[in-house]
Amino acid sequence: MPAQLISWSAERAGARANVAERREVAAATVI
Repeated sequence: MPAQLISWSAERAGARANVAERREVAAATVI
């Protein structure tokens, strides 16, 4: 696997975790 692809997928996974975290924070704020 090329290093580029690994770093790209890691970036995507990080972005996904970020979005989930923001949703949780937003939900907690609403409640």
